[in-house]
Amino acid sequence: MTDSYHDLEKKIKKLMSTALQAGTATVEDITFLAYILSKTTEAIELNFLAQHLAEKYPFLSELALEEKQEKSVAKDAKVQEFISHLVQTDPAKAAEIGMKASRPDADLDLLRIEYPELDSYLNN
Repeated sequence: MTDSYHDLEKKIKKLMSTALQAGTATVEDITFLAYILSKTTEAIELNFLAQHLAEKYPFLSELALEEKQEKSVAKDAKVQEFISHLVQTDPAKAAEIGMKASRPDADLDLLRIEYPELDSYLNN
């Protein structure tokens, strides 16, 4: 078991505990989910199960939201790092990329296509 597995397991256990305390899950629900947790050994397997069980146990959908937020924060940090390097050589391009990247609807994949230098930086 890896650190990512343990981190994911810890997040799921916290969601389970919160749901039980809030009354959005029953003891039987938590018992079943604890059993499922005990049978998994890989983060990818645990994530897959959590995604599919979220339909029956909506509190598990918070896991996907947290993951999306974490990825967004990581993306923002990488783009900021790139811009700070680029501003030294091409301030106009750095400003252009920064403005597009700061939009709420900014899509990193589209930015990577539009700016190959960003893609190259992120791949290293």
